[in-house]
Amino acid sequence: FGLTAVSTYVPWNLHESKKGEFNFENNADIVRFIKTADECGLKVILRLSPYLCGEWEMGGLPPEANNANRFRYRRKKSSNLGGYWIFLSHFFK
Repeated sequence: FGLTAVSTYVPWNLHESKKGEFNFENNADIVRFIKTADECGLKVILRLSPYLCGEWEMGGLPPEANNANRFRYRRKKSSNLGGYWIFLSHFFK
């Protein structure tokens, strides 16, 4: 028995700290993380979600999601999730 998988959040606010500017380099290089885990024989569980958890600053939401109270937290439908889908489109390039 041993470790066979690692789990990691993919925080929206780490990869898009400014609206429209995406960062997947250095500590935000998720591809390198996945490749390194694979080289070690580990599977990766990516935890994708616009809201991650209470432990991450603003739950992982970028600052503009909270501006002018446009984002309603922990709702099934939100008027501000359009930005999240744009983020995902950059993530899956």
